[in-house]
Formats: sequence, C-alpha cells, structure tokens
Amino acid sequence: MLVVKGRAFKKWRLKLLLFGLIFASILLFAACRSSRPTPVVPPPSVAITSPANGYTVQAGVDVPVNSTANDAQGVLKVELWVDGSLYRVDESPQPQGQTTFVVTQPWHAAVPGLHTVVVKAYSRSGQVAESLPVEVDVQTSAVLVPTDTPTLVLPADTPSAVTDTPRPATNTPPPLPTDTPVSPTPTDTPTMPPPVPTDSPTPSPEPTATSTLRPGPTATPTPVLAVPEPFGHVWAAVGGSSGRLGDPVAGAVLDRWGADQFFEGGLTYWRNNEFSPANWIYVLFYGDGTDESQGESQGTAWLRFDDLWRETMPQFSCPEAEANGDLGPKRGFGKLWCEETAVRNGLKLPVVVEQGAGAGFQDFEGGTMIWLRRVGYVYVLYEGGGWARFSDQ
Repeated sequence: MLVVKGRAFKKWRLKLLLFGLIFASILLFAACRSSRPTPVVPPPSVAITSPANGYTVQAGVDVPVNSTANDAQGVLKVELWVDGSLYRVDESPQPQGQTTFVVTQPWHAAVPGLHTVVVKAYSRSGQVAESLPVEVDVQTSAVLVPTDTPTLVLPADTPSAVTDTPRPATNTPPPLPTDTPVSPTPTDTPTMPPPVPTDSPTPSPEPTATSTLRPGPTATPTPVLAVPEPFGHVWAAVGGSSGRLGDPVAGAVLDRWGADQFFEGGLTYWRNNEFSPANWIYVLFYGDGTDESQGESQGTAWLRFDDLWRETMPQFSCPEAEANGDLGPKRGFGKLWCEETAVRNGLKLPVVVEQGAGAGFQDFEGGTMIWLRRVGYVYVLYEGGGWARFSDQ
C-alpha cells in the first residue's frame, strides 16, 4: 500500500485539484459552445415592381414582369411563376450573385382570363423568398362585325329617312309640271338673251344651283401635338418643326418598359408597343470607333425590325450567341443577331448584358426619338438614315 506523507502528499493533492479545475473548465466551455444558438440567415427579399395588381392587357401581348430582389449574401437567380407553374428562370450574370438583382421577365399573355404572377428569388446562402402575387386580367380583343347595310352619315339639312327612290343628280333640272305645254326649241336656232339697255344697270347674274346650298362645315384644324421633355429640348436643337424631324405625328410615350444592349459596333433597343401587332427592335450602328462610355454620339445607319422572338423559343438562337454566355445576345436581340448577317457584322460582339429599364419614344414626320432613361440619352433617328445622341437633361 502506497502511503504519501507530509509535503509530498500536499503536492500530490494540489496537482490533483489543478487537474480537476482544468477538466471542469473544458467541460464548461464545451457545454457553452453546444448551447450557443446557430445564427439564422435571413431570406432574400423580392417584390414585383410592375405590372400592378389588377393590370389589364389584351390577349397576345408580351407583359414585362419587372422585379427587384435583395440579399446581403447575393441573389443567384430569379424565377417567374404564372398560375403556379414555372415560366422562366433568369440567373445573375455574376457567379457569386448580386446584392441587388433587378430583372425584366417578359410573359406572353396568350390565354384570356385572370392569371396570377409570382416571382421567387434564390440567395447564395440557399434561402428562397417569394413575392406577393400579382393578378393580371387578360382580355380578348373586341372584333367589330360589319352589318349588311352600312350606316349613312347625312348632312344636317337632309331628312334622316332614306327612301328607295334615288335622289336626282345635282346637274339634272327638276321635271316640269305635266299641265304646262312645252314649246320645242329648234336645234339650229340658238336662244339669245334679250338686249340690255346701255343706260340700265347690269343685272346681277342669276344664282346658280350651287349658290343656294349651305356652305359645308369648316374643317377643324388638327391640334399640334406636344413634345414634352426629355424630347422637347432635343427637338428644338434639331430645328423643331422646320428641322429634319418635322412635327410629331403621335403623342410622346414616357413610361413604357423597354430594353437595351450595347455591342462593340452599336446598340439595340426594344420598343414595347403593347397593343400594336408587334414590338420593334431598333439597331443603331456606330460610326468609326467608339468612346469609353456608351458608344458614338452619332451614326450613319439604323434599322428597325419586328420582334419575332416568343417565350416558347430558346433564349439562345444560335451556338455563337450561346458561346458568349450571359452576354448572348439572348431572346429578341439574339434572334435578330443570329439570323440577320448585316446586323451581326455591324454590331459585332456584345459588351454588356441586356438591360431592362423604363424608356420612352415619340414619332415624328421625319423620324423617331427614343429615350434610354437608364443611360441618360435621347437618340434621334432620321428617316432615310442617320442618327444622333443627346443628353436627356
């Protein structure tokens, strides 16, 4: 039996006590770590900015669904859901995601009725958020069916009732009464008016048939359409009514959603016509060289095409566009770039991804002005070729 006495026993007991304290501290530290709650990562936030709830649109129109998603860790992708089914996916052009992801996702409203639109955002941390639903009322376009009998618009002094007897021509004299004999006039003897005395005043000429008619209504002059800002100062700079653009032929559109993309040799702009048969894509080609911001301030050529891309088609229309990754070009811009050799050769390669933003336009006698609010420019497109860029301020 081991017996520890005296000072040796005290040292051994002190070491044992110290070892116990260390062991207890380790256990306490481990217990504290295990009881510490795991930090909760908040989900991203996402909201549909347009269209508004209850928005009404005609069937067959592309509706741009605009949304904004935010997340501190980065938003990787955004999904568009229509009536509970996944309709479209747009991924962030940055692999690590974006803290703010603004995207436009066009939806082709083909089926009449009420439709529910929802946008989902996926964060880098694996969280998912869903926007509040937006209802869109898709209505069938009204079709006017002509009747067999057209509606006649009669002058104010003409009876509204129309009989079966045709009206005599204006150059046919009315028939004489049947009880008045008519003396035949020899065809070889002209009828001469009686001589007029020289001292008598010249009689007024007999009124003609047309002089008894009421004068027609005076045409109301067509009101001059306004040219508001940001087009107003640009219109004045290019000569106003006396310039190459001339007067406006349609009102200005200032709150329409559009899209644009810049290339090495020019830019494309998607014009949202809404209820027109087709949306348009403008292609502007630069002159010689480019600057370091958004390309040349003027060019010698531009083209306009119908947007033939639909949501049921692939985003990439050719392998060359797909090889550029997110730059594409995709969708309508990509279809045009892939299928029109002149467009591809003139634009060359894209330098930024397609961007959706609020834009506007106004048509004139001699061309069109388009407004890219996102970049702060108004572009003047002249009929017959040539365009110029101005600041929208």
